[in-house]
Amino acid sequence: MGRLWRTRAVQGYRHPAGADLDTTVEQAQALLRDLRESFAPSYLTLISIIQGVLLGLSFELVSEGRATTGLADPASLLVFNNIVLIALVWNEYRMGSSMFRWIPSLLDAVIPFTVGGLQAALILTTARPAQWLAGLAVLFAASIPAYENMYRRAAEEERNALVLEHNRFFRWFNPVACCALAVGIGALAAVHLSRGSDPGIGALLAVTLLNGLFLLRGEVNWRIVVRAARTAAREQAPTAGAAADRPMAPEQVGFPSPPPGEPDHVVV
Repeated sequence: MGRLWRTRAVQGYRHPAGADLDTTVEQAQALLRDLRESFAPSYLTLISIIQGVLLGLSFELVSEGRATTGLADPASLLVFNNIVLIALVWNEYRMGSSMFRWIPSLLDAVIPFTVGGLQAALILTTARPAQWLAGLAVLFAASIPAYENMYRRAAEEERNALVLEHNRFFRWFNPVACCALAVGIGALAAVHLSRGSDPGIGALLAVTLLNGLFLLRGEVNWRIVVRAARTAAREQAPTAGAAADRPMAPEQVGFPSPPPGEPDHVVV
């Protein structure tokens, strides 16, 4: 639907009476280009504000003593996990807004606020490990439609084709990994909630390791895309240089082409 709208915006644009059609189409194309370019700064600004607020909330709970009673408290490990998750979410949006471009919609605002709200609920349950695990499972489950929205919207724009080509593995791995983490952590939380007990330090360390590995997965994804972009740029560089070395036609430098039958140069 989004692609159809953009096609009609360019091809079916109705210009005012007396206006040049080519100029009007250029204006429509410029508008679409500006809308796409507004995606990265607006998205990154939005997620930075949300994650900054969450980081402040986490530190405030620690300073008030509501999240942990000391380094030996398992909740201290959960505080560390909260910070890792803030970095994880911010990094995912930073990568997505850097790699892809599309025209933002209302859903692109709803998803970050939803994820931020789930993170806030997670931080507020830091002193209750079993509930914290349940909140973490919900957060990973909510990440599935967030990833799907990103890849689906990116596929609507032709300029994202190269990045999507090198994201084929992560295109299915990210949602599948989030689903597996949501199910596994949710099952662990359900067991402890049904027993009225809290998970041990071993289980929390395992969850911490999984969060860390998921954060590193993002770095691997980023490096693959950057390397692919640099390789493509190097491959195109000789072609661009050869084109620049070719002599330019007279009309390309602002001179009219000579009439047929006349020489294209003047001897002085």
